Amino acid sequence: MPLVAADTDEQADYLATSVYQRILALMRGQSLVQRPPVKTMDGLWLPHEKEPWAISLAWRWLAARRKIRAKLEVLIEQTQADELIFHLRPVRTCRSRALLRASGPGHEGLTLK
Repeated sequence: MPLVAADTDEQADYLATSVYQRILALMRGQSLVQRPPVKTMDGLWLPHEKEPWAISLAWRWLAARRKIRAKLEVLIEQTQADELIFHLRPVRTCRSRALLRASGPGHEGLTLK
């Protein structure tokens, strides 16, 4: 599942716009080169382009560190997973990975990859 972790929710939302722009480029058949984050996607998406992704985007994890642990615990409880694999986008990947690991649940045997 896609993950953008940041120090604040606002920063996570901002960084995620790079992912959204990439999705938009894919839908339009444009280059998938990583684009810098923008303040808002308003004016970039057309309604018919954003709508199909609404459900998919609902699965995204955009969160500050304090929320990640709670989300992980709910996910583990619901799925009984013993391994989680997250897709980290190049935007601040090292920081997202560090925040995810620092928030990781203390469940014995659970692996975060």
